Amino acid sequence: MGFQLTSGDYVLFLGRAARKIAENGDYISALDAATGDGDHWANINMGFEHLLAAADEMRAMPIHGVFKKIGMLMMSKIGGSSGILYGGAYMAASKAVAGKESISSGELCLALEAMVKDMMNRGKAEPGMKTMIDALYPAVEAYKAALAEGKSDRETMALVKRAAVDGAEATRQMEAVKGRASYQTNKGVGHLDPGAVTMSYQIECLCDHIAENLSEDDNTHSKGETTMIKNTPSKTNDRTELLRSAIEHRATWMGLLIDEAKKKGLDTSFAHEAVLRCGMFHGQNKFPRTDDLEEFARAFATEDVVNAFEMEILNSDDKHLHIDFHYCPLVSAWLKVGLPVEDIPELCEIAMDGDRGIIKTYDKFTFELGDTIAKGNDVCQIRIDKAGE
Repeated sequence: MGFQLTSGDYVLFLGRAARKIAENGDYISALDAATGDGDHWANINMGFEHLLAAADEMRAMPIHGVFKKIGMLMMSKIGGSSGILYGGAYMAASKAVAGKESISSGELCLALEAMVKDMMNRGKAEPGMKTMIDALYPAVEAYKAALAEGKSDRETMALVKRAAVDGAEATRQMEAVKGRASYQTNKGVGHLDPGAVTMSYQIECLCDHIAENLSEDDNTHSKGETTMIKNTPSKTNDRTELLRSAIEHRATWMGLLIDEAKKKGLDTSFAHEAVLRCGMFHGQNKFPRTDDLEEFARAFATEDVVNAFEMEILNSDDKHLHIDFHYCPLVSAWLKVGLPVEDIPELCEIAMDGDRGIIKTYDKFTFELGDTIAKGNDVCQIRIDKAGE
């Protein structure tokens, strides 16, 4: 039995694709300036930003509902023809896997095939016309062939990815039949089609996500299965969402900073030390200097913070402050930007050094971190106690 792609997986893929598209903004815009009207990157990037804003909602949906939601958002938020094409394609994918909570490799292929057929019908386009279809169509054909030949999931993902990348590259020598490039003297020959490139990015990210999370025997989707992280908010209001947004912003730049440092081969100990120092600064300057744990608890677990993290105060007295967190905006932010799911437990540990730093400034208090949402548990457990109790 092959892998099962869950809604959580797909949301992680969206974050990964969004990052790749965002990072290549100048490149895509330059491609579009040469053959189009220069707004493809701005439109597709804006669409993905809206998708990431709905990440928590989609993570709680069945996969067919995720596809439908994406289609609706793409159609309403992306300008130009791309919005209509992507929106219709995802609606078609939703119908292809109707009723499915998660999908197998074969069902993913069916969904992608439904997408490319809808794009071709809706856009009145065929392969070879220098459009986004030139990346998606060969990828789907490669997928179908790999399944028919009984290729392993790992081989299949490599073949699908290669077909998409090669398909996008092939647009360099194609004459445009549609769009602004078709009116140019050379019909865009010598230039890549930006829509095909961003489509290849998405297929590449999807295949990489699946391949990286396959188990060693290549048959199950166990290594980084995203359903292990359960982090869906159950309570909200405008004030709470405002605070969560601020926390997510902080978590996003922290996570991306550490991710870039790791890419450059740097040890992450600097992050632990920096966040610990930050916590100690806050402990010394923003919290009451007291040995009274109840007084400290009132400053640590304010109403706004309780709501943002959906805290459950299990015990709060002069000896113990025991709290379970049922939601974490930081984990939500890291998932939204597509950081590797296997890195999230360490990011959580780094973030928690802030709380460790706060407690380090109190001689009479001790701090213990138990289960965490980042490690797949239902709650984060923080235990602050009077020393010796």
